[in-house]
Amino acid sequence: MLDYVKRHYAPNLEVNDDSGYFRHRDRQRLEAAMAETNALLGKVVLGFSSLAAESGSVTRARTIGDVVRRVEAHTGMKRR
Repeated sequence: MLDYVKRHYAPNLEVNDDSGYFRHRDRQRLEAAMAETNALLGKVVLGFSSLAAESGSVTRARTIGDVVRRVEAHTGMKRR
């Protein structure tokens, strides 16, 4: 649909696509990117679940940075 809009109505349309699919159209690359995203989201959910089980440590966080650091500590994940 975005291709159609770009060709017929908005030739200067820019699509911000973190997976790069709009540009490369490689389904396998898209599936790999989606699998990576899903795995990371699963770790974040697990991290939040673990924190919630620790007597409300998420709710005691003062900033989103505090929450991110706690999730990183529980999951072993590090920001890129």
